[in-house]
Amino acid sequence: MRLKAGVIVVGVLIIVQFLMFNYFLSQDNQTIDLALKDLEGRRQQLTAEKADLQNRIKELKSMISAIPPWLLTGFEDPETGFVEFLDFLQSDALKAVKGTVTVKSRDFSREPIPLHQTAFSFKYQFTTTYEAEKLINYLLFQERYPLQVTGFKAKKSEAGVVGGDLSLNLLIPARLQLSLPSSSEKVESR
Repeated sequence: MRLKAGVIVVGVLIIVQFLMFNYFLSQDNQTIDLALKDLEGRRQQLTAEKADLQNRIKELKSMISAIPPWLLTGFEDPETGFVEFLDFLQSDALKAVKGTVTVKSRDFSREPIPLHQTAFSFKYQFTTTYEAEKLINYLLFQERYPLQVTGFKAKKSEAGVVGGDLSLNLLIPARLQLSLPSSSEKVESR
């Protein structure tokens, strides 16, 4: 009788252990199923992000292809471009209005493109608007040096001479190392 009771107890313990093992396996399966669902959602999210990035790359390539090549080239040495701009300023248009040029600050930024930025202040005097227009046209309507106007002041003195103060930023891009899209890629992007 004792042997029978012992076998029953051992059998019940084996069945309980088997049921516990089965329960733990089902819990592990549920955990794995949840992890797989999370991974699938993450995979779909990453696939969507990849598609967005590929579309963004196509947009950027089409934007780059629309930029005139002379603007993309920049200068091998931005200091050379800076010196060329200083030579450009030695003009009759600036001398005619008794102009002086002051360099306020110089800065370099890497984003979104490598860019050397120099702030200039031009002070000049004129008695007729033609003189002022000639200087402004000479500075701002040339295509070689990208300039950004940051300020302008003009004040007339009692003697009838107008003093002008023009603030500009000279933006000299460093040479970009970009591979431009080929003509077949330009057609595909449009």
